[in-house]
Amino acid sequence: MRSLLLASLFVFTSFFGFTQNDCKPYFKIGKGYSWEYEEMDAKGSVTGTNKISVTNVIQEGSRYVYTMKTVFDGASKKEEDHVEETFDYSCENGVMKMSMDHLIPKEAMEGMEDMEIEISQTEMNIPNEIKVGDQLSDASVTMKISMEGMTVMSMKVLITDRKVEKAESITTPAGTFSCVLITYKSTADMGMMKIESSVKEWWSPEVGLVKSEHYGQSGQLESKQQLKAYSHGS
Repeated sequence: MRSLLLASLFVFTSFFGFTQNDCKPYFKIGKGYSWEYEEMDAKGSVTGTNKISVTNVIQEGSRYVYTMKTVFDGASKKEEDHVEETFDYSCENGVMKMSMDHLIPKEAMEGMEDMEIEISQTEMNIPNEIKVGDQLSDASVTMKISMEGMTVMSMKVLITDRKVEKAESITTPAGTFSCVLITYKSTADMGMMKIESSVKEWWSPEVGLVKSEHYGQSGQLESKQQLKAYSHGS
């Protein structure tokens, strides 16, 4: 579920001088901002590095669209462990929304170039004000692959039970940050197979995602990541 974690770690923030009607997100973001994360297994051994950057920002009235690029390199340094992806965040009326379609694993699309692919989603969002005890909205993405009108495969990823659990201080190689802990459940439903997991994320208004932990169906820690370095641009 590395893609889910990647999807979760991208930061909801803003660097611009907004007017009263413009978006004022909870976290900071701007063109040139960048973050570097260490990904680790349950024992704390580094399995890879993920670098995220904001490559472009477009204003559409009171709505802002942020183009994000992520570059993952596995610890093995093998070519197949190098992955680059891009996706968009949008911000409007004080709410950041994250596209969910990149949660569909690329390997699920292999060999299906000649088929009809339909993707629908409910974006994951974070309001501009967060407090302990808040229940955040669910999110989902569904992919249906068809050939000549017949469904070949379908897959759905559900993000549910998102809660702001508590406030606490978290220390990583990037520093010490005041954070809120957000937890949620993830379900990947592929018809004959369903994978359930849970996630903990620590978010800071200063830098966005600081740390996350991913737990399997039986509650065991499977992987985690932490902020190694960040830049708010020039």
